[in-house]
Amino acid sequence: MGHKFKISNLLGSKINRLTILKSFDRKYLVKCDCGVEKIVFAQDVYKEKTKSCGCLANEKITKHGKLKTNGNCLDKATYSCYSSMKQRCLNKKSTGYENYGGRGIKICPEWIASFEKFYKDMGQRPSLKHSIDRIDNDGDYNPENCRWSLHEEQMQHTSKTIQIKFGDVTKSLSYWCKFFGIGHKTVDCRVKRGMFKTYQEALTYPVYKTKRKND
Repeated sequence: MGHKFKISNLLGSKINRLTILKSFDRKYLVKCDCGVEKIVFAQDVYKEKTKSCGCLANEKITKHGKLKTNGNCLDKATYSCYSSMKQRCLNKKSTGYENYGGRGIKICPEWIASFEKFYKDMGQRPSLKHSIDRIDNDGDYNPENCRWSLHEEQMQHTSKTIQIKFGDVTKSLSYWCKFFGIGHKTVDCRVKRGMFKTYQEALTYPVYKTKRKND
């Protein structure tokens, strides 16, 4: 395809995965085999630099499980989440191992073996602010127990799943935080830093507010 061509000559043609629908201003409106319509440069389609709407790049997985993203930042971010998940569950030297693999959190064998399988089950990371969230915080990483969610949603989810007992009453951490008038981030930080051994102690210890002196 080294010779010159007229844009209009290829209307209705299919090149690789793209069917050419309309032409204008050196560009094509194309429809991909996956159903997505997109405007692309005519020369790129003709010279086969653009072969799909982008779905072809998503399917190019190496045998090592890495996605060839061609610069797609969300696909790279998806793989980054996948890689981090494996590190904190499988690598004993990882800083997060103690709270995941170290306490028995596992990854389903299909996901360990293949990023492609993980990608098919979870889909693309919705945004750079999303990360993998386990519905059951004591459960494993698998299609039934995982979803993409924002940090704020994960914090709320975590506080609701931790159950705290005072006397004969058992309620979620979120409930007790509201009851005692203390932020769940403060309570969680107190326990994780070793300031208190139990959530009961962390919840009931007073929060001191420092007063600023007037200039």
